[in-house]
Amino acid sequence: IEMHHCRNIAMTSVTVHTAPGMALMAGMCEDITLDNFQIRPSHNRLMSTTADGTMFSSCSGKIDIQNSHYQAMGDDGINVWTKYMTIRAIPRPDQLVIAARKGWRGPLPIADGQVELVAPETLLTYQTLTVKAAQYDPSQKAYVVTFNQTIANQVKVGDLACDISRLAKLHVRNTRFPGNRARAILVSTHDAVIENCSFANQTLSGINIYADPVRNSQQGSSSRQVVIRNNQFNGTAAAAIFAYAQAPAPTPGVHQHITIQNNRFTRNTKLDALRHRTEKDDLQYWQNAIYMGSSSNVHILGNEFSGYDDALFVHASDSVQITDNQSDRPASITFESTPSVPTCQSNSNMACHKASATMSAAYRIFDQR
Repeated sequence: IEMHHCRNIAMTSVTVHTAPGMALMAGMCEDITLDNFQIRPSHNRLMSTTADGTMFSSCSGKIDIQNSHYQAMGDDGINVWTKYMTIRAIPRPDQLVIAARKGWRGPLPIADGQVELVAPETLLTYQTLTVKAAQYDPSQKAYVVTFNQTIANQVKVGDLACDISRLAKLHVRNTRFPGNRARAILVSTHDAVIENCSFANQTLSGINIYADPVRNSQQGSSSRQVVIRNNQFNGTAAAAIFAYAQAPAPTPGVHQHITIQNNRFTRNTKLDALRHRTEKDDLQYWQNAIYMGSSSNVHILGNEFSGYDDALFVHASDSVQITDNQSDRPASITFESTPSVPTCQSNSNMACHKASATMSAAYRIFDQR
């Protein structure tokens, strides 16, 4: 199912057994509801789709997914994102030429929409501008965008631009992810709630809070106002919840206002034996239930951990509060390269300490980023 520039879409009781690609691709659409949307293989097939389950690219309004099922996809289950563009030229104090580094050229900025200017070294936003006019220039294979404001003096060619008017709010509830080849949910948006869902047997993370202009997709934006609550994580090969920003200088504040509350994390030792947890014991991405990187104003509270020695890892983040969590065994809360020590209070069977020199915050799969 493929949709572009559509509005007010509702799909109820739809089942996709297989597809040579994604089950659903929505580009630049507005307000989408999926209720009892099922992706599951049939007739003893090993896979359902060969690519992502559902992708929502540069959409707006709200994406509401409930009572659904995502199983045995060839890639991620749900992906909500837009594209980082690169600044190619600065013709005037109020005008930029921007283009995708590769692949799809990205959405045309719309009048009165907002575009964030982002430092590629850190992925921190340094200015938000309002679009006055924009057009595609075929000769440059780029968008020429004029703004209502004067552009900040610090702007330079090579910086990033992200159209945050193309970000849909996300609500996923009462949905099952019993196993697939990659991540269950990728969150690269503002205002996301994931609640009352179950995750099991993911070959990477369960929920990935994600900003990465380096990869081919140039996936953005940074995430803000994300709530993850009342979910069950029963076996993820990598961190069940993984927040990171792919930047040369990891810095707090890329992702902001994240709440992780009342979830249960259970380690699956059979899955561990098939993946990297034992052989990559210095890489925290493969060890933790929660890996929190490049984030600010984070609240992790009331969660339960079973089977984890390294429950939480905090890297390049600040204003992190970790309270009222509990573990069934002695477990660590580890922090590294943080401007401020996380606040750890009333956690049962869990100790907070600074990382040792042998730990690595790198995100690697088979020795690659």
